[in-house]
Amino acid sequence: MGNDNGDRCRSTQIETVAPSNLVNRILRGVDTANAYVIDLKDAVAREDRKRCATVKAALHDAWTEAQTALTRLEKLSGQHEVHARTLLEQSKASARTTLDALWAFVRK
Repeated sequence: MGNDNGDRCRSTQIETVAPSNLVNRILRGVDTANAYVIDLKDAVAREDRKRCATVKAALHDAWTEAQTALTRLEKLSGQHEVHARTLLEQSKASARTTLDALWAFVRK
């Protein structure tokens, strides 16, 4: 694409997302992550290495999605979103024992 002066420039499409949609993405990401923690706990108990790897990757993706939405919401609002950040941190804290068990299983 070019501008009126004939110069070449990159154009990017900026996606406008409503704050309520970002909140929904945060909540959905945290909820999904919490479900994956339960699934990961089961996979570790069954010593299913393939499933552990798959679920751990999905868990990371869910947290990343929630974190991305949280960052966008904070940029949009110009405020530190304490409640959403706390929700995400609680999800990660609740997974620590399961992730420790996964680490012990992997090191066997």
